[in-house]
Amino acid sequence: MKNFIGGFFLLVLIASGLVFPQKKKLTFEQVFMFAQPRLTQPLPSFVKWSDAGAILRYGNKYALADYDFGTSDYLDYSELTADLPADFKTAQLVKTGDDLLHYIFSKNGNLYYFSAEDNEYKQLTALKGEEKNPEFSPDYSKVAFTNNHNLYVVNISDGLVTQLTDDGSDEIKNGYASWVYYEEILGRSSRYRAFYWDKNSEYLAFLKFDDSTVPRFPLFRADGVHGELEWEYYPKAGDPDPKVWLGLANVKTGEITWVDSATHSEKYVAWIFFTPDNKLFYETVNREQDSLKFFIYDVNSGSRKKVYEEYQSSWVDFIDEIHFEKDRFYFISDYEGVGKVYCYDYSGKKLGSYGNDNLNFTRIKRIDGERNIFCEGFPLGSIDNYLYEIRDGKIKRVTGESGYHTVYVSPDGKFALDYYSNLSTPQKIIAMNFQTGKDSVLYDSKSDNFDEYELASAKAFYIENRDGLKLPAVEYLPPDFDGTKKYPVLFYVYGGPGTPIVKNRFPRWLLQYYFAQLGIIVVSVDNRGAGHYGKKVLAQLHRNLGRYDLDDFIDAAEYMKTLPYVDSSRIGITGGSYGGYMTALALTRGADTFTHGLAEFAVTDWRLYDNVYTERYMDKPSENPEGYDYGSVMTHANKLKGKLRITAGNMDDNVHYQNTLQLIDKLENLGKDFELMIYTNERHGYRMKWLHAAKNNVDFWKRSFGLKVLNHD
Repeated sequence: MKNFIGGFFLLVLIASGLVFPQKKKLTFEQVFMFAQPRLTQPLPSFVKWSDAGAILRYGNKYALADYDFGTSDYLDYSELTADLPADFKTAQLVKTGDDLLHYIFSKNGNLYYFSAEDNEYKQLTALKGEEKNPEFSPDYSKVAFTNNHNLYVVNISDGLVTQLTDDGSDEIKNGYASWVYYEEILGRSSRYRAFYWDKNSEYLAFLKFDDSTVPRFPLFRADGVHGELEWEYYPKAGDPDPKVWLGLANVKTGEITWVDSATHSEKYVAWIFFTPDNKLFYETVNREQDSLKFFIYDVNSGSRKKVYEEYQSSWVDFIDEIHFEKDRFYFISDYEGVGKVYCYDYSGKKLGSYGNDNLNFTRIKRIDGERNIFCEGFPLGSIDNYLYEIRDGKIKRVTGESGYHTVYVSPDGKFALDYYSNLSTPQKIIAMNFQTGKDSVLYDSKSDNFDEYELASAKAFYIENRDGLKLPAVEYLPPDFDGTKKYPVLFYVYGGPGTPIVKNRFPRWLLQYYFAQLGIIVVSVDNRGAGHYGKKVLAQLHRNLGRYDLDDFIDAAEYMKTLPYVDSSRIGITGGSYGGYMTALALTRGADTFTHGLAEFAVTDWRLYDNVYTERYMDKPSENPEGYDYGSVMTHANKLKGKLRITAGNMDDNVHYQNTLQLIDKLENLGKDFELMIYTNERHGYRMKWLHAAKNNVDFWKRSFGLKVLNHD
């Protein structure tokens, strides 16, 4: 009888047209191999503002978004270079001038120049070795680069090459960063470049590094019969830093003036700028990383003046963004507990500060001709990101809709492009006219087939930790979620200081949706150190990595276990790098809460990581032995009782494979069971073998959580 009634109603639904096609599910290939169809499409990236509007780039093509909300083709790079010789076209484009008229290619280690303005192309260099990080001078008359750790300049007009330094070696690096500066101070986007043109194309400021006192670490490449050792200058916590000099080279004469130095591990020197009147501006942070200073050096007189200093009892960070005006400069600092904007003149006099204790500014986006300041930031505790305008000292939120706004403001402060999304809305580009208050969607990443897929529902919420702080979190429930059933929970975490992952924006990847459709509740949560509550809360991690950060993840998992639809016997956690550290610690110190963990390229003891990052938060091992001991996974390894899988690349030059070896040695000696996967010749993260890692990671969670299907459909 039941079958008859069900069939009858199905016929009625078909006849009435109310039967809807079943929605599709994501495939492994779509999520991990970027197979078609795509649910979202890449948006063009912002390049710069021009007199006609905003220039955007998508692949080899450039578009113009004009001030009337129209879009049009601007430049097709493929057509621009269509007449170049075949062997030249195969060379790699390594530098595009800001004017989109001048280009540098690299082929066989040499540099080639192409001018779209006069259709000129030529070979610039023919040196032994490889020319790296070519940079146009502001007037496009020269190109600076490094080769074998020496600094060079070549004239574009006549091809004359000037070698500015001659002592480059494995230990001595001119204009090319030592590893720890690249990783922890200048940033990976620098690509090791540590030289900078002045505004008049006459001088090159550069950093010179001496790694001779820095301990070397061996990285073993397993190829061939005998293998090969690669040696890396890598200062671990407490080790000597590279010696550093800040030099100023006269490009015409070759004369070098040494402006500052750090030759006894007493400080760090970095972040070099030139002011509007062409004075050299740079920053220093002491070895203890609790004091930051700004200096201005007059190129003509040789005089130097300190124009700013701040001290924090926890730690300070280099400030990588300074906005210079003719008679003043602006920057954001968190030394009062939240990010605020500060303004100083070039004598060091404070002219003003802007912000309040309930708002955290993160980036200055524009200072227009009337000195109105546009900043990105967020209310404390929020997972949104907004654009704010500071006018006459008053703060106004410009972007109103809840979500994540990354905004580019025109030079006059009258227009903007807003890259916007939220948890349920894929990113789109919205043009905004601040004068009329009107806006228009220019581009939308949402594909036509997006709505054909049955995706997890994403919900933001807060979890109160043991200290009463509300931790931001997002959960992805299975599309066919049934509140009467019991589901496993998988925490995706990072956890490192000042690095939030819980944001009200659409995920760049679809990992959360894929695991949710397998029947897993996927949760991301940020601990107190992520920065949602500003520096005053973030600073609690000082000297305590592995304590409060993990406590917050434990509290989050314990909360999830109280929910009626959560299976407390299947509480998983995963992450890489710092997230791998949190995972390994969660399965040991947090073993009473977490049952399964997949730790990828994880730090396991802070004594094994680099000194700049580690000492910033932990001080030296000799100054904080208790903190280092408590934060070590090995200290808690005897508590492991769940299922832990460890993966690592044996040539990881960031988090050394040594971290993994010491942990598994400890676990083996304790008689603990675990899984291990080593990726041969892989470095930090997996590039060549990432697909193998993805398949095995998916299968680990299917096996661990008792899910039926072990293929990747």
